[in-house]
Amino acid sequence: MPVEVTRFRIVINNYYFGWVKHTTFVTQDSLETTHDDLNGKKTRDVRLLQSEETAKMKKFLSAFPLTNLKEKYINEKIKDGFQIGFDISVNDMHKRIYVSNEYQNDLGELVNVIRPMLKDDYIGYRKEYFRQKN
Repeated sequence: MPVEVTRFRIVINNYYFGWVKHTTFVTQDSLETTHDDLNGKKTRDVRLLQSEETAKMKKFLSAFPLTNLKEKYINEKIKDGFQIGFDISVNDMHKRIYVSNEYQNDLGELVNVIRPMLKDDYIGYRKEYFRQKN
């Protein structure tokens, strides 16, 4: 059942050899991205969300199955590759989710809502990048 979303906080960390290389931070008010080239140069972009963007996020999150998501999605067959962390808060609900070489549809849909707001897609969480389970 959809819930009324009054506030949200989403932090998406992309890891590279154990280091946070990209962070995307979205609240009902703002969007912030940081990119660390791991050679001492960090870039940061911050802007306010447009009212349409906030409304779209709230609508999406009102039906988002946060409580049903697991804390880890890991493909044990792949030892290296794509690691990403989601730290999601909607109203008073919170969950931290770690993903390693596994695509999870609900998280993918969340990224699909955020991606158009970004200058550059540092998140890179796209279904076509992952091998399907046999």
